[in-house]
Amino acid sequence: MPDSSTADAGDAPPGHAVLSAELRDADRVVWCGAGALLRGSLSRRGVPVVVRSRMEVRAGPVVVFSVPVAGCEGTELFAGASRDVWEAVRQSVMEWASVMGPRTVLLAAPRPCPAGTRRADEITQCVSDAVYVHGVAGQETCLVDELAQRGAFVVDGFDAVPRGATVVFAVNGLPAYARGEALRRGLVVVDSSMCQETTGTAPSPRHDAAVVHGDKPCGAGASRRRFLRTVIEDADLLLVVDRVTSPASARLVELVRRRGTPAHLVDSADGILPDWIRGARTIGLTAGSPAALVVVNEVVSAISGLGPTEVLECAVPSTTV
Repeated sequence: MPDSSTADAGDAPPGHAVLSAELRDADRVVWCGAGALLRGSLSRRGVPVVVRSRMEVRAGPVVVFSVPVAGCEGTELFAGASRDVWEAVRQSVMEWASVMGPRTVLLAAPRPCPAGTRRADEITQCVSDAVYVHGVAGQETCLVDELAQRGAFVVDGFDAVPRGATVVFAVNGLPAYARGEALRRGLVVVDSSMCQETTGTAPSPRHDAAVVHGDKPCGAGASRRRFLRTVIEDADLLLVVDRVTSPASARLVELVRRRGTPAHLVDSADGILPDWIRGARTIGLTAGSPAALVVVNEVVSAISGLGPTEVLECAVPSTTV
């Protein structure tokens, strides 16, 4: 059973759970790193959540349920609840307390970023006029902020690109008509997408004209697959962080499952279920896209809130252009 105490959680509305990273009891301060996991559990029970910067143990309308995390001094699992959601909050705390323990996280490194997108960033640094980058937003969001800071415009079409401007194709997988449409509009086309041959070769114009360039995505996905092969025999579980609608990440998950390792696709730490990590002492973790890197950090933090956690980065060769 979790310990319970009353707390002052500010203006927490009735019927809500209260989550915070910090709980103060006189001079004692404890921390909760697994708030995202608790938030997901409460959401699945239909309990609305408010987040406070901190809670204080003193007379108040909220009851706090807490469980110390073994091996992590000053860390507890805790959540507050108004009277009508006491039981739901208690159950949420208890289900995560039941899977506490030390773990190792195998983290893919470097993080996924298409080589064509990196090359697009390099091109914008060499061109003094305005540059329009096509393809980043539609596939990966890596380096979008950096491109914008350099004065480049990220577009998913050509309507906003003035005639005579430079447009950079950042990723493979663009429809075949895109290049023709850009040229028809009088745009200067720079193709930074991945060469379809062995990296390091430069095909002749005659040979290049004879090669049909497919519509496959660039090599970032291949790097993730190499990571999976690296960790699949060592991990008890694989978590792939990406949009749950991502076909590429769904295929990665299916590949791992076929090889006998449990795997799940999540778009946030809230989506992790206690039963997934029950008994899993080594967890593989990878981002399905650069946009998911922030969530990867959130997942690592949440898992660390359940017990001592060692994070090991597994180096995966990156593809260059």
